[in-house]
Parts: sequence; structure tokens; C-alpha cells
Amino acid sequence: MIESFPANFKIQDIALDGATIHTRIGGTGPAVFLLHGFADTGDMWAPLAKTLAKTNTVIVPDLRGMGLSSQPNGGYDKKTQGQDMAHLLDALKIGTVALVTHDIGNMVG
Repeated sequence: MIESFPANFKIQDIALDGATIHTRIGGTGPAVFLLHGFADTGDMWAPLAKTLAKTNTVIVPDLRGMGLSSQPNGGYDKKTQGQDMAHLLDALKIGTVALVTHDIGNMVG
């Protein structure tokens, strides 16, 4: 069974240029940004996010085309996905994050 995000995490679908990114945000404190890998979603981070949210603001998006983010016709290269994530952080007014990545999330990050 996949663990769910805690109820105090809010969900935002953030419209960017060319995609809408499904994002979970919870906790308070320094920002931690969790990027999932290929054929996965941000849901993979729920157990870690629950722990990190005790002392951090945790931001967990679904990359473009995965999970509940939109599935545009293009923009699946890592440069565009990286720009998506930078614009997402700009939209949230978050300037500095600790970045945690997995699989293709490494290249996007």
C-alpha cells in the first residue's frame, strides 16, 4: 500500500508556460524540493515528506506529463522540465531549496 501525504499538505495545480504542474506543499521552515523519477509521481515521496515536514517546507511536484500534471504535446526534454521546476519555485516565491532527486529527477534538478 502506498502511503498518502498528510492531510495538512495542500495541493496546488500551478499553471506555467506550456504545462500545469500538480504540486503538494506542507510543513514550515527551510524549503526541501523533492523530484521523482521516470514512470513515477511525487506520491513516491509521501513517507519522506511526512518526516521532513516536521521541520521544513516540503514541495513535491509531479513532473510534466506524469501523475496529475498536464500532458502537453511537447516539452519532455530535461531542460524544459528543469525550467518548469524553476518557474514553479518562482510562482511559489521560493528562492532557495534543498534538492532531493531520484532517477530522471536528477537530470531535471
